Amino acid sequence: MSFRLLALVPALALALPAFAQSKLLVVLRNGEVRTFELAEVERIEFAGTSLTGGVDPARPVFRDPVGTWDWVDGQTLVLRADSQFALHRSDGTLISQGRWELLESATQRYRLVHARGGYIDTVALSADGWTLSGASNTGYRLEGRRRSDAATGWGGASEAQLAGTWDWADGRVLVLRTDRTFLAYSGSRQTDEGRWQVLDAAARRIQLTHRLAGTTDTLVLSADGRMLEGTNNRGARVRGQKR
Repeated sequence: MSFRLLALVPALALALPAFAQSKLLVVLRNGEVRTFELAEVERIEFAGTSLTGGVDPARPVFRDPVGTWDWVDGQTLVLRADSQFALHRSDGTLISQGRWELLESATQRYRLVHARGGYIDTVALSADGWTLSGASNTGYRLEGRRRSDAATGWGGASEAQLAGTWDWADGRVLVLRTDRTFLAYSGSRQTDEGRWQVLDAAARRIQLTHRLAGTTDTLVLSADGRMLEGTNNRGARVRGQKR
């Protein structure tokens, strides 16, 4: 569970729930993530979100739909960081593909436009980023659950956490793709490419191998999935922040 906004307004004061533990993770509207000790918090007030269920501080929060989804009728939906998607049957057969786009950031609504058949799906991402739900333009109800790595549980590094656009060192931008390749840019110019892999999912350690620069970055993903930090094989510090 996460909060999209933390605002301390006396008129809407709420008592802290009994299930809360020692820390509170807060996701602000601008994407900033803050962690508070509950001893610091007098009260929690918010708009447009309700408290449901318990707090699992090890479970990551996702703010985009990029990743693999267990979809309706046993299907698998893969949303890629390059705004492409693919829909597969349970046996892996490709059913459909197309492009997805953000419709409204405040409500996290997205549109999936299928390349054939004229189908258009409109779905919303849940506050914690683990559920997509909505309907197709034919009125068919859609719902999916983000696929996690059962071997490592919520705390491990997952492909869905890593795939996306990262602000990198020296003003560069890295795009980590779901096929475990990446592209590096300086402005609009591509400067490098390579492959990434998860070295230790439970410890959230990953490795990026740059093809042109000849460097290898060994990095640790932060608990909230927003920061990668480490060193390359030449001893230089490397740091990236997810957009």
